[in-house]
Amino acid sequence: MAEPKITMVFFGDSICNGQGCPSNKTFVSLLAEKFEEYADIYSMSVNGETTRQALLRLPYNINGIGIDVIVFQYGLNDCNRWDTESGCKRVSDESFWANMKEMADKARAFGIKQVALMTNHPVDKNTQDVLRYNGYIRQAAEHNGIMLIDIGDIMHGSKNHLTSDGVHLNIDGNKQYYDIISRRIPEFIRECLT
Repeated sequence: MAEPKITMVFFGDSICNGQGCPSNKTFVSLLAEKFEEYADIYSMSVNGETTRQALLRLPYNINGIGIDVIVFQYGLNDCNRWDTESGCKRVSDESFWANMKEMADKARAFGIKQVALMTNHPVDKNTQDVLRYNGYIRQAAEHNGIMLIDIGDIMHGSKNHLTSDGVHLNIDGNKQYYDIISRRIPEFIRECLT
């Protein structure tokens, strides 16, 4: 008889999809390969998405489909400043904080056993905004009593992890995410199967 497996979903933006990286070298595909005996690991992420957009699709995408673990990764698009929006952030500080808390609350209400929030890596633009939004992610994890995967803290000072756009992860950056997250997956598996 096969061992029981968990279903783990990364719900985020182009970072979880591995934009600019070969599909077999993204951190999600590396995790899925390493833990295939114990977990089905997927990305349900949308390139360019903000937390405001994610909240709209969240119930449809995750409610009642048997997800055991969900990891939310947002912030880089939320704090991005577009010229077409007169330099304003796509999602304000207050809205981002509230959106992260609401996503975690909804995931729990939908019966997902383990919910985690993930901060973002250092980037080459909007640096102070990214650091501030990472702080909101940490606060939301603490407020909701859920796991934090603090990529931003662990990769602080990291070099050579970005593609030429200064935001997305290259192969080495995806490998760093894989190394960080793979240390947490056994904990997810244990807690979901006991």
